Amino acid sequence: METSDNVGHGKLGRRIIRRRIAWRPSRLAGFGACLIFTVVGLAFWSQGSWAYALTAVGGVLSLVGVADLLQTKHSLKRNYPVLANIRWFAELVRPELRQYLFEADEEAVPFSRNARALVYRRAKGEVGERAGRWRS
Repeated sequence: METSDNVGHGKLGRRIIRRRIAWRPSRLAGFGACLIFTVVGLAFWSQGSWAYALTAVGGVLSLVGVADLLQTKHSLKRNYPVLANIRWFAELVRPELRQYLFEADEEAVPFSRNARALVYRRAKGEVGERAGRWRS
């Protein structure tokens, strides 16, 4: 798959290697998984509500994948259907997740979690056990 051209003449001639971009099925793994979920849900349709849910989620994500493959505006969506949408959703909710789930107790932006808790306790009329310093 590689082709080479010699550019220049003499002892310092450079060799340029041009690679063709190969079609990689791994980039469609998320889309393929959605299709498989849909087929499995349809195969077990008579089993009950879990099959309905699996078919519905897999079907909706499969439709999103088809729309991603057919669109021409975003190359990331076209190259990684379904997975690019999950990535963008994760970037969308990142501040909230960081604020409520992954923030350390001592990160002080703008106030640490302990300082906020102390202010909330004092606002409720409860006694704040650490007076004088914000850090606990």
